[in-house]
Amino acid sequence: ATPALSVAIAPLWTGTHTFSNPTYSALFTGGNVGIGTTAPAQKLDIAGGLNVSQVATIGGNMAVGGTATISGAASLGGTLTLPGTITSAAGNPILLQTAGVTRMVVAPSGNIGIGTTTPAQALDVVGNTHVSGNQIIDGNTTIGGTLNITGTFNTSGNITASCIGTGCLTVSGMFGTDN
Repeated sequence: ATPALSVAIAPLWTGTHTFSNPTYSALFTGGNVGIGTTAPAQKLDIAGGLNVSQVATIGGNMAVGGTATISGAASLGGTLTLPGTITSAAGNPILLQTAGVTRMVVAPSGNIGIGTTTPAQALDVVGNTHVSGNQIIDGNTTIGGTLNITGTFNTSGNITASCIGTGCLTVSGMFGTDN
């Protein structure tokens, strides 16, 4: 039987030491600990899977060289840099939240919702929007309320207004068309 280490016999280790039994194996070398590897390159180097059943706190940077699977909640107190792909399990959306509230969702259908968790269109925005650049629309536009235009409005296509009654289309200010 391998004796257990105790504080009373805690040695000052130099060189390389291997501890193993039929279930566990660890290598201590040059101040680094290797599990499943004989050449640990970091303070803790694990070749194989890692399962953390409680909270794991990382005070510095964390790099994932392969796939990171998170099956529960994860919180981040710093910057998250993703040089690759974010995926979700089949049928699950990708949610972006702040203060515990979902602000944006990528639905399993591929639709993106801002201000809604059930986007019905490729881009579904519930709330006000602001576009400071040009807006190019290559299809039809349906407006379910009032269209207010501040500034100049130019079109190279047709403008059709259909309604019942008077005052359906009111134009004031500069209005230009190429047709």
